Amino acid sequence: MKRYVTNLIIIAIMVVGGIKIFHGFPPVEERHEVVLRGNTSQITTGDTGHHTRPGAKAKQAKPAAKVAKRDSKKRSSEIRQALADDLETRFLNADSSGELEHIKTEIIARLNQGDAATLQWTQRALGSSEPRTQRHLIDVLGQTESSEALEALLQFAQAAEAGKGDPRMPALRAIAGLKRLEKASEQSRDAASAVLEQYLENGSDDTETLYAVASGISKLGRPEGISKLIGLLETKPQTTGIISGALNKARSPAAISLLKDRLLQDPELSNPASNIIGSTLGAIGTPQAVKALLALASKARSEETRQMIFSWLSQIHDERSIQLLYSAEDDYRFADPQFGLQLQELGQQIDNGPLAPVPLLAGMPELSDSAVAPPEMTDGMESFSQ
Repeated sequence: MKRYVTNLIIIAIMVVGGIKIFHGFPPVEERHEVVLRGNTSQITTGDTGHHTRPGAKAKQAKPAAKVAKRDSKKRSSEIRQALADDLETRFLNADSSGELEHIKTEIIARLNQGDAATLQWTQRALGSSEPRTQRHLIDVLGQTESSEALEALLQFAQAAEAGKGDPRMPALRAIAGLKRLEKASEQSRDAASAVLEQYLENGSDDTETLYAVASGISKLGRPEGISKLIGLLETKPQTTGIISGALNKARSPAAISLLKDRLLQDPELSNPASNIIGSTLGAIGTPQAVKALLALASKARSEETRQMIFSWLSQIHDERSIQLLYSAEDDYRFADPQFGLQLQELGQQIDNGPLAPVPLLAGMPELSDSAVAPPEMTDGMESFSQ
């Protein structure tokens, strides 16, 4: 009996102790809160036990912002495309020259702003339109200041096939006449010169285009192009006025060096082409060109040759070049010492006022204004309504 009572007491103590121990532990949810108080990077989400970070909402918001930005760009692109489509429709359906010129001004403005949609349809229309439309588009691109316009003209001139109206002609004239061409990248300059030089090889009799092309080649100054122009002076005398007038625009050191080398091959000026080249160097009139003529004069043995060179030097107006005339007697050794004094007097005359042209000697071809100046470039500028 005593053992039975003892066992009951032991069981009772165990039950009471177990209950106290159970109540000594907090519930699961409370335990989560205890843990989370020491870790601020988590928050209680209830009985599920799932946790999230405070930065989660921001991360979810970013994709939404990207979508909104992408949608905005898409809408802007669609608006630009719609404006370009409208401009193209108006351009192709213009019913008067005044309206056409107004639309062309709009196209030029959009191209200058870098509008890709307008550039794309312009390029497309340039390659697929009839010649009259092409000439108007070429006129637009020729007045545009963007490098993309130059590339479009180059691609067209390279790919266009001769046909009715031969639209390559106005394209070549537009390329050659671009004011920004001299400031373009070297790659674009080389490509432009190569396209223009290819025209020389075709031997066209179109004097307007020939003058424009030769002028563009001269301004670009690529040695290959200058050499071809010099070759035309020797092989096609009928182009002398056009080529020499265009060569007057050459300013690059490479171009002047080629002209000098060709001139020094004929120190007594026995070849008619030498006379043209010498006159061209005088018209260029830069210090490099004047030094080339003075070097030739120092090698000349005949009075006639020296006086020919003197007439070329009378064209200069560059102040630095005039100073070379003053110092020529000291810097060069001339066969006739009096020639140095003549050059000093020439420098004084140029300094003191307008200098009357020095008469050219026999054998020096006269260059008439009509032979040098290009005709008016009116081809292709008629309106669609005509």
